[in-house]
Amino acid sequence: MNMLNQRLYETDSDLQKMIELLIKVRRAHNSDYPGIVDLHEMLNIPAIQKNTRLWETPDAELAGFTIIDLRDNIWFEFKPGIISGEIEKEIINWGETCVRLNHELKENKGLNLKLDTNCREDNHERIDFLKRNGFLRQSIQTIKMVRSLHEPIQKPE
Repeated sequence: MNMLNQRLYETDSDLQKMIELLIKVRRAHNSDYPGIVDLHEMLNIPAIQKNTRLWETPDAELAGFTIIDLRDNIWFEFKPGIISGEIEKEIINWGETCVRLNHELKENKGLNLKLDTNCREDNHERIDFLKRNGFLRQSIQTIKMVRSLHEPIQKPE
């Protein structure tokens, strides 16, 4: 049984709670999207604020959040062990609802309705979640490149 309360994003204090959750649940070397700067940018847009749902414990502690951006991408982060089958359905239903509303507002009813996201290939828990909920792996991939700053950067040629 789901003991979490759901509500829409309301204020900058919600943004701060979301940032604190990211810091708690992500490993230090994890640079998944959205990061802290991304949350600031996204939640500065009123339409994305309306597409952001928070899940809280009965004592108002943030347990997770879901954001649907303006390109029909779903982004979510939850404390470990919180997501159950019931919450999975709520996350996906929220995403589907937002995508439909986004398209109706753009007068694109029924056109290219799909929910997208991305995931690191080593995040097996999220991959399993996505597969259980009908997501299909696409051929497009993102490559992340990193450079150590311990050595001097060469002057460009």
